[in-house]
Amino acid sequence: MERDVDADEAVAAATHTPDAAPPASTTPSVSESAARGVVEASLAGTVTSPGELTILNVGFLTGEDGGTSRLAWKLQGEALGTASAPLVFIDALDGTELLRLEQMCSARHRKTYDAQNSADIANLRTGGGLLVYEESGLVAGVTPVGEVTTVHDLVGGMWSYYWNTFQRDAHDGRGGTVTSFANFDTARNNAFWYRDALWIMGGLATTDIVGHELTHGLVEKTARLPYVSWSGALNEHYADVFGVMYDRDDWDVGEGSALGVIRSFSDPTAHSQPRAMSGAATWPAGTLPSSANDQLGVHGNSGVFNHATYLMSEGGTHADSGIVVRGIGREKTEQIHFRALTWYMGGASRPVDARIATRLAAYRFAQKGLHGVTPEDCGSVINAYAAVGIGGVDTDNDCFADTVDNCPIDANFDQADANHNGRGNVCEPDAGPRCQRHLQTCMLDTDCCGANFCQADGTCGTGP
Repeated sequence: MERDVDADEAVAAATHTPDAAPPASTTPSVSESAARGVVEASLAGTVTSPGELTILNVGFLTGEDGGTSRLAWKLQGEALGTASAPLVFIDALDGTELLRLEQMCSARHRKTYDAQNSADIANLRTGGGLLVYEESGLVAGVTPVGEVTTVHDLVGGMWSYYWNTFQRDAHDGRGGTVTSFANFDTARNNAFWYRDALWIMGGLATTDIVGHELTHGLVEKTARLPYVSWSGALNEHYADVFGVMYDRDDWDVGEGSALGVIRSFSDPTAHSQPRAMSGAATWPAGTLPSSANDQLGVHGNSGVFNHATYLMSEGGTHADSGIVVRGIGREKTEQIHFRALTWYMGGASRPVDARIATRLAAYRFAQKGLHGVTPEDCGSVINAYAAVGIGGVDTDNDCFADTVDNCPIDANFDQADANHNGRGNVCEPDAGPRCQRHLQTCMLDTDCCGANFCQADGTCGTGP
């Protein structure tokens, strides 16, 4: 190592030349395309840059003396489905992989244990489990059995989902270690989140179930919704939301697991859940939560909120209320729910609090033009909750429910009211006909087009 030191004894420059001899040949025996194939196969991904022929000395890079200099193809890879983009060096003479340097610097930390069918949580938490995987990979000398590998991979995928979608570094937002105990117990068909760890029985390692349980960790670190009654139902709801957003193939929870489908967003009643507040389970005042009453309905009553989310995303007409909701798509729906959960929810929240938080998240996004959310999308949020019996409708889809809208018959997102008469500008008598603005009800004849008149029932007709 040679160094140049300035007058203040600070290193101004440094050079280090390896002692190893150069490779015997600088003519590759392995083609660039062949090296590319090796990388793509090993990553189950793609190569995103042209191959560059270079000389590599792994010992030199790792700080060792000596080492062997090799002729190598340098290729930038990108894995599919995981947050990994390594720079891969392939020996240009024999085609073996020499080195993999991760270019996507992340704070992902995982430890995945084999619980070996034990149900002794205290013992497992204090070292009783078999450590199978760390973030660096498989522990030397250990052979994974059961669903350990699946759990490890799904946890990593959920971390990537949080990061890629919301820039959230793990469930705690601080890159905390996600510890998992696979092959847990044999007597209970269950998976749960407890003490910063995922505990999951064999047969339950599916994308949506793992996503669900890790989201309980997210709720624990953000809104901290108590696991009882309506706040507990919301806790379950958000866990379900991000479980089905991670597993985007459908709107069911548990498909492919040993339990089969256990909940459905599109039709909660198919699995004994209510799809509206009118069907929600209730108990007499003073009833204490217990496992017998599902902690006062945390799993059952979550169906109300799940169905609102489904209508918000996909659109449709509620089977009971008849309220029509215009769908805004999964991408906007997941962003709105994440903001509502992590910014605006908290404590012993009730159904109305979920509506307020979700509407506020959509409103702020529409104000700032974030995630493509529009005032009309915000109106869909309001109508989705109205459809399941939480709050009133937003007839004009401007993000204000009719009960507080100063112009409920036409969109008026900023609620502008120049003369301060309580009637929005676009609803003034001289505002002109609004029949081309998706009018659903009228208040004045001028709201209707042509020879039509505003009738007593609020619809445009041919006479007063």
